[in-house]
Amino acid sequence: MIRQLAVLAMLAALGFVALSYWDLLPLVDVKTVQVGGQLTEAERAAVEATVRQALAHKAMSSAAKVAEAVERMDWVRAVQVRRQWPDGLQVHVSRWTLAARWGEASARFLTTGGQVVNVPPDERSALLRELPVLKAAHASGAEVMRLSALLDELAGTASLELRRLEQDRVGSWTADVRGEGVVASHVSVVLGDTAVTERFRRFVYVFQHLRTATGGWRRSPGTGRIAVVDARYDTGVAVRWQEEGSRDSATAGRVATEAKPPIS
Repeated sequence: MIRQLAVLAMLAALGFVALSYWDLLPLVDVKTVQVGGQLTEAERAAVEATVRQALAHKAMSSAAKVAEAVERMDWVRAVQVRRQWPDGLQVHVSRWTLAARWGEASARFLTTGGQVVNVPPDERSALLRELPVLKAAHASGAEVMRLSALLDELAGTASLELRRLEQDRVGSWTADVRGEGVVASHVSVVLGDTAVTERFRRFVYVFQHLRTATGGWRRSPGTGRIAVVDARYDTGVAVRWQEEGSRDSATAGRVATEAKPPIS
């Protein structure tokens, strides 16, 4: 029994070595290419075109080389390439999960890990509508993703969502949030360049109390809604209100107690 198991184990090992060696052989006889994975038609076509281009160099083409070529497409996270007897090639692709638009460019996006990638054109229109916009003059994609995740989690406690986070040239951050009753679908929250998370948390606290007191973002029934919030204060926030039925904003004091001049 032990001898039989040893023989079977040896045959399995030899079979694995043979398959691995076969994958390293030049792909000179491939006629069909099958692309698998949760991909759009444009992504699938882009992968197949890349594979065909790699196969055109017959003397240097192997399963490993094909995988390397596909992995150079920056929206691709992982690739598995296997030969299929007798003359086929199977390519399975896993893509990165996109979390946000990166800047104003329509082709650049951020993955959940903060990596900047480009995506095929057919997806951009839907992604431009669905994903928040992140933009930074100095911070890296990974740093902005970490900050936006924190702010979005805080916003969620007040039934809000982060739609835009931007760092300007002097390092000051501004966040746009969206929620029920918000004029023009968003409110801009000025956060400055220090204590950004704490200032945003203060804004959320004020918003929750204001919503409870007035039933929304209004000062009182019939008046305008909040347009811009300046959270660069020690103990509260300053609010700019938009008058009802008007596109112009009017400044109307502070929603705070013992509010001090902006920190920065």
